[in-house]
Formats: sequence, C-alpha cells, structure tokens
Amino acid sequence: MKPRVHGHTIVEMLVSTAVLAGIMLVVVQSLGMTQRAVSHVTRQAAASVLIIDASQILTQVTRDIVLEERASYAADGITLTTTSDGHFICGPVRELLPKVDDAIGDAMFYQRRNAEGQLECGGFFVRLTSDELTRPAYLRAHLPPRRRFCLIQWQQPTTLNALHHLDAALKPLLTSITNRDELYRWFREGILKEEQCHVIAEHVLMMRLLPNPITTCHDTRRHQWEGLTPAALASQHRLPVRLTIQLLSTTEAFWERAGAMESNVLSAWLALVETSQDVTQLQPQAHSRLHLPVECTSLSLNLGSMP
Repeated sequence: MKPRVHGHTIVEMLVSTAVLAGIMLVVVQSLGMTQRAVSHVTRQAAASVLIIDASQILTQVTRDIVLEERASYAADGITLTTTSDGHFICGPVRELLPKVDDAIGDAMFYQRRNAEGQLECGGFFVRLTSDELTRPAYLRAHLPPRRRFCLIQWQQPTTLNALHHLDAALKPLLTSITNRDELYRWFREGILKEEQCHVIAEHVLMMRLLPNPITTCHDTRRHQWEGLTPAALASQHRLPVRLTIQLLSTTEAFWERAGAMESNVLSAWLALVETSQDVTQLQPQAHSRLHLPVECTSLSLNLGSMP
C-alpha cells in the first residue's frame, strides 16, 4: 500500500504565519531605524559642510585684512609713531550695530585686499533672518515665515563707502572724527540698508570673537573717541596679534523642533551663551533643557605683530 501523505494542519500554518510576520516586523523596524540614522548622518554632514565652507571664508578673508599702516610724526613733530589709513573693529554686535534687529554675539569689520588687489570693506555678524520678503506671494498667506540664524557677510568697495570721505581741508574724515557713532558710519549705513549683505551659512547661532590682547572691543581707532586710555593705546593702529573665532552651530532638524517650543526658552538659552566668554566651556546642563545638538567650531588666526 502507498504511504498516506499528510498536509500541514491549520495550527502549523498559523504558527508559520505568525513567525513570518514577526520576522518581517523586525526587518521593517530595522530598515526604518537605518533610514533614520542615514538621514540624521546626512543632515549632520550637510551642516558640517556649510560650517567648513564658512570657516574657510572666514580664514581666507581674515588673513587678508590690512590697516595700511605707515610711519608718521606725533603732534610734537619730533616723535616717530605709526598711523594707518584703515579701520578694524571687533566686539559685541549690540554695540557695533545697535539698530540691527535680532543680531546676536560678536561682529567684526575691516578692510582687505581682494583677489584683484583692490581695497574693499567688509564684515561678519550673526542675525536671525526671515524669508518673508523673498518667498513667493502665494506662500505668505498659507505658511508662516521661515526664520533662521545665519552668518552674514557684508562687502562693499571703498569707492562706495564713507570710509575715505574728505573734509573741507581735503583730509580724510576718518582720522579726525571724535564721535563713536560718526566713526562707525562706514559700515553701519550699508548694513542698515541691507546692501551687499549675503548669507554664507545657516543655523549659526552665535559667533564669538576673542582677540589677543584680550579686550571686549578691539578698535584700532578707539583713541579717537575714548582718549588715550590703556585699552585705546593697546589697539591704536594695531591689529590683534591673534584672533580666535568660535562658531556655534546646530542642524536643520533641531531648528524645526525648536520652532515648536516656547520662544522665551530659546531666547533664555541664547542669552546665556551670549554672556559666556568662551562658548566651548559651557557645561552640558546649559543646553540640556532644549536637548541641543550644538557643535562649536574654533579658528585661531594670526593677524598683527607684537608691538
């Protein structure tokens, strides 16, 4: 007699189906985790590339800064001293650009020789920007403005700048101005009009500038509006020997999450960072409330020479 062939019972079929479903569930979850991890790494890499590009621009531009120093005689006509035709300043943006809304951290302004050998004015600062004016009209009524902290570069040829305006005696106004606000007109006017300003990196929350010798505000013409104080004499017609630039940046994913949080929480955290002398020394609990994936990039550049 032929042996009787038995098929699978319904219980065996159900058990096999359950096991297969469990395996497929594990595979799908693993693929989802992998996809999220790849997306996170991709966003981190993209943010890092932007910061690297911004760091390269800062490094290249800062190393080209000039003051156009030259030898000169003091008021007594005997003592040999040094003067300059340029102006370099770095310090808190709230002092340098008090009328610019939503600016934070430090700023610096300078003259440099560009690739064509021409003298141009420029500067860097961080500001909370909005796309409300540049976005298509049909989006304005349906979506809220897209706001981002951005590192901004300002550039202007000296021929269009108030830096080298002359007085009635045909002498540069820059050398005789004794009012701080008037002295800073050469960079404030263009920035307030938002002329020649462009974003070089998004999601830069803060730029901290640490000049050496250490001072809150390094102004090569500080002596003109403050007098011959120790701080003014230390920076008179002299670039910082070394300038450390710290960029505090985050990712697109964090900013999307932060947008849903209370704005006063983010403002309080940024105020804490802004008052810190060295953002790399902030303790983790300083930003644990927001769970910030913050990265700090530090550049140390040689500018001037020892006196």
